[in-house]
Amino acid sequence: AAKEAPPPAPNHKHMDVQTDTYLEELTDKVPETDMETQTEVFMDRPALPMFMPSKVGVDAATQVDVDELFDFDAEVEPILEVLV
Repeated sequence: AAKEAPPPAPNHKHMDVQTDTYLEELTDKVPETDMETQTEVFMDRPALPMFMPSKVGVDAATQVDVDELFDFDAEVEPILEVLV
């Protein structure tokens, strides 16, 4: 609990005193100021084109004829006949 101050001496009275390093005006009302601001109107940006990175390296291709493709049913049937 906080200690209470002794009663004031005759013809004296207690009063709150600010003891901080920097004095500050103590008031019941906070200072208020009205300010206004206006932002600039921004125009819509045009849509950016889709980013396409430049090609690096050499393109290669492979050609496969229809006769060269693997026909699963035809290729597996002889193996299944041997297993079954």
